[in-house]
Amino acid sequence: MKMSFVVLVVKLVVDTEDKEKIMNVDNMMKLADFLDNIDSDRFNIADWVSEIEAYDDGVEYRFGDILDQNICQTAGCIAGWALALRNGGQLVVVDEDSYDFYNNPNAMLLADVKTDAGEWLGLNFEEADQLFIPNAYSIWHEYASDYGLERDSGMNFYSNIHPKYAADMLRRIATGEVSFL
Repeated sequence: MKMSFVVLVVKLVVDTEDKEKIMNVDNMMKLADFLDNIDSDRFNIADWVSEIEAYDDGVEYRFGDILDQNICQTAGCIAGWALALRNGGQLVVVDEDSYDFYNNPNAMLLADVKTDAGEWLGLNFEEADQLFIPNAYSIWHEYASDYGLERDSGMNFYSNIHPKYAADMLRRIATGEVSFL
């Protein structure tokens, strides 16, 4: 009887650890420091990776496939920049039929961006969702007033997140000041 109890307790602990992630505070802070120092045009919360088209009255973003900290015409969101930092400064998003998918160590499938970025930060799937996708079910909605955020008209999305807001949110999460929903 005593032995069965020990086995049950050990199994319960292992099962619980499989479901929980331990936040990687170092990577959260590294990403926060990076986002604090990039030009605001290089941050686009709406897409993992974007190409920037500059105009006299501002910039326009188009979905892209390369995010590189050394190429000024690229922009990324929190997840995109997390993976670029993980990869030494570059993220290449491809489909699995692409030559780069098999030959570029910085290439990854678009569908894997959120999961891989969450893993690098030590976030589980739900936490990554709340941080990377700023809708009414996210941590951004809960703390919108702290940053003066308003949802886009007719949409359930916050697109006016500045990289400094993202850096601050990362630090607040990492220090435990802010909790996921």
